[in-house]
Amino acid sequence: QNLKIILNSKLCNDYFKINSIPFFRLIVFGLKLLQKKYLSNIFCRIELREQILKSVFLYFSFDFLWPDINTTKNLLEILCTVTKLLSNDRKWHNMDNFESSPSMQDLLQVNINQSFNNINQLELKSTNFSSGTLVLRRSRNALKKTNSRVQIDAQSSNTLPISSFTVSDSKSYNTLGCLSLTVDDMAILRSGLIQICAREIERLAVWLNPLNPNENYIKIGKNLKTSFVDKKYKRKMKLFWQINSISTLLLSKRFFSPLNFCRFPDIPVIYSDMCSAVLSHPGHVLYDHRAVDFFWSSDQNLSLIPDYMRSLILLWPRGSVSHALQFLTPHLHTTNILTTQYAISCFKNSPIDIVLFHIPQLVQSLRTDFWCYIHDYILWISQRNNIISHQLIWNMETNAYLDEDSSTLDPVIGSLLLKMSDQIKENYDQSASNFHKREFTFFDSVTRISGILKPFDKETRKEICQKELRKIVCEFGVYLPTNPDSLILNIDYTSGIPMQSAAKAPFLARFEVFACNTETVEKINTGDMLITDMISTSPKNVSMKGAIFKVGDDVRQDVLALQIIS
Repeated sequence: QNLKIILNSKLCNDYFKINSIPFFRLIVFGLKLLQKKYLSNIFCRIELREQILKSVFLYFSFDFLWPDINTTKNLLEILCTVTKLLSNDRKWHNMDNFESSPSMQDLLQVNINQSFNNINQLELKSTNFSSGTLVLRRSRNALKKTNSRVQIDAQSSNTLPISSFTVSDSKSYNTLGCLSLTVDDMAILRSGLIQICAREIERLAVWLNPLNPNENYIKIGKNLKTSFVDKKYKRKMKLFWQINSISTLLLSKRFFSPLNFCRFPDIPVIYSDMCSAVLSHPGHVLYDHRAVDFFWSSDQNLSLIPDYMRSLILLWPRGSVSHALQFLTPHLHTTNILTTQYAISCFKNSPIDIVLFHIPQLVQSLRTDFWCYIHDYILWISQRNNIISHQLIWNMETNAYLDEDSSTLDPVIGSLLLKMSDQIKENYDQSASNFHKREFTFFDSVTRISGILKPFDKETRKEICQKELRKIVCEFGVYLPTNPDSLILNIDYTSGIPMQSAAKAPFLARFEVFACNTETVEKINTGDMLITDMISTSPKNVSMKGAIFKVGDDVRQDVLALQIIS
């Protein structure tokens, strides 16, 4: 019951992000209950075993965890325990074959009313799983057919079969019990889970120590003698899809690593099959944005997909901005008017700070903006946020040229970027125009000091730097371009220090800043909020921050490196 409550909760994903160790402790407890024979009733054992296997598989439908050191160590230990218990569970499971079970034979001798009473007392009522209601038939013949096909509840949207994995269309029977998987099915599921857990252990071991991962963890996966793509592969994938389609889709990502290419060279087969499955039945995974990659895959021949099928991409939930950028990159996904619309809708549904972070990629995506959706979005978002408009102008004026001296115009997007930059400025109202003028004038004057220092020798640069810095008056409401969430309160005029550089004359300057957020910076500059009130309520947010200024320098590669680090 605890497993059902946890895994059916809407907060399940957030729960696992915080800590998944308590969940696996519950799994270990359940497996030990089964293997120590504390449960005498066979139906209790079958129900518990099935719920444990399904719960562990459902865990892998959530995003990858990247925990801290201590949590990673604890998670590795308990995952090793779970893998060992799952391996040992084979012999205990074989003993529970209900064809030879006394409990089953006794149950067949009593009438149906008594059976219902006994099952109610054992709290083994018909249960709805995420994969649908899968039940045991009443008849003696059906009970004896342990290898009978899984019955699927037609009401479930997450359990319909893949086209290449055929299952029967028989109706479900809401009868006694809730045995949903046969002995063979649970054996297949257990075998797959052991391999998935071994892959997760390997991943966490490398995350814990990338340069020298613990061999005791790595060899767990290496000791697996069977490949994931084996003789029972189609039946295995059909069963996985019925239990949880998203977990099945993500198998290709979990096994996608150089180490696994050595052991399982045919793992890309999973990705290809999942693309075909989503393409055949997109409605089954329409609730999760991660399935979009499989629907609109570069491996698919998109020209063969009917137009009404392609438009389904617009019905998927919106993903992250980094996910949306993949659909604006031709070598990752086939650029299409529908994928561009989906990507722009992801941008519109994302916070301003996230959009700010990805502005360099957004500007570069104009190279393949054949339908002007990105062009219109940039103009739209620049009218709704002044800070984004400032960052866009800086980025566009930089990327319009190919060289540091701004003399060679980019032949593809150069003129377009300059034109859009002018359009953004023309769309400013009086308040936004004043904000733009203050910000750009202030930092142009600071950056210009680097050009003044260039002709002088190193010995005299410091004195001249501080002299020029004292001429600058700190404007109200300006912020650091590299930190748009930090308002500048004052300048440390004694902090002007020239840096070592052969070709340029960079210098370091320090500012007293108030750390807030971009929304607060926006409100203060539009007069909707007083900065004195903010400082009085949060004095700890005031600190000193340094910045390096260098005129005529191309920092696009530096920005990209900082993005990757972040």
